[in-house]
Amino acid sequence: MPLSLPDKSYLLALGFDAAIMLIVYKFYKRNNKASSEVKSAMILDIDSELVMKLKEAEGNSIPYACIQGVTMAAGKTIKSRFVDDKEGVIHQFKMVEHKSKRMQGYWSDAKKILTDTVESVAFALFNPFQTDHKVYVDDVSQAQYLYDDLSVTHDKYKPSQSGLLQRGVDRLFGDVTKGIQETEQMLLVGTPLLGVGELMLVGGKVHLMPPSGGQKYILTKMSRSEILKSLETRSRSLKILGLISAFIAGGLLGVVLWKYMKRFLEFRRQTAMLREIRAARENAQNDNSDSDLSSSMCIICMEKPREIVILECGHICLCAECHNILPEQICPLCRGPITRVVPLYVS
Repeated sequence: MPLSLPDKSYLLALGFDAAIMLIVYKFYKRNNKASSEVKSAMILDIDSELVMKLKEAEGNSIPYACIQGVTMAAGKTIKSRFVDDKEGVIHQFKMVEHKSKRMQGYWSDAKKILTDTVESVAFALFNPFQTDHKVYVDDVSQAQYLYDDLSVTHDKYKPSQSGLLQRGVDRLFGDVTKGIQETEQMLLVGTPLLGVGELMLVGGKVHLMPPSGGQKYILTKMSRSEILKSLETRSRSLKILGLISAFIAGGLLGVVLWKYMKRFLEFRRQTAMLREIRAARENAQNDNSDSDLSSSMCIICMEKPREIVILECGHICLCAECHNILPEQICPLCRGPITRVVPLYVS
């Protein structure tokens, strides 16, 4: 039995929901794995014992560990463009244009990023109680959470200074500039950071770098317990989303199965009715019946007798074969919808 359009739409929706459920499950599994890895990571202090442990470790490396220290520049620092006494090791500057745009007759707020630059210099984490020991931080671009933890050193909104004529022209074209916002964020020297990654001894210096085993590389102001709480919260959200997707998929699957079962039962009923009609036709031919009703021919093929009653209109005008090949389930006499048919019995 070929699929009807409604069945195809349900199947497409089921496939789409199943894809979402699979994606959510992968993120959930990955997040749980990250949480377990952070939980089992070694907690180490930045001190002389750290160097000894790395010397004793295979390959002078600890694959995954947590360390905590205070940020310091390994060379020159980056000075704030707006605040004289602010120095850092990461500098991000954004310039965003705020607009009002008319779309389909409605005005809505919009943003356009004019400038977004990031600058960084080499830096390290040191132990404030043992300042001789430090850990150099490599490849900060791959670190998670770090850019969310930058301190805002400048945030200023400048309203548009365009004239009345220019504002009128902009409004006519549906694109009005409201103002420009400048934001400067920095990772300031002296900021406490937690680092989670691979520790390696290179040239007598300890380096923190992205793990070669594929674990999360983390640099953040949060504590280890706060990271774990954040990952667990995300896991709960993904689990709820996955359960909602599974519930929707179950409902769609139930509808599809119900529709198929309904069509299967209707197919069996039609097949049984066709057998009865053919048997009645053979009996009528054998008995040489001359009844006016049984001798009336199908209005489509004009060869076989009229054998079915169309419901709900009640017309008797078709043989069983012609009913099965109708392109649309519409009565050929009154053009009314055919909800079902029953065999015509002639006594």
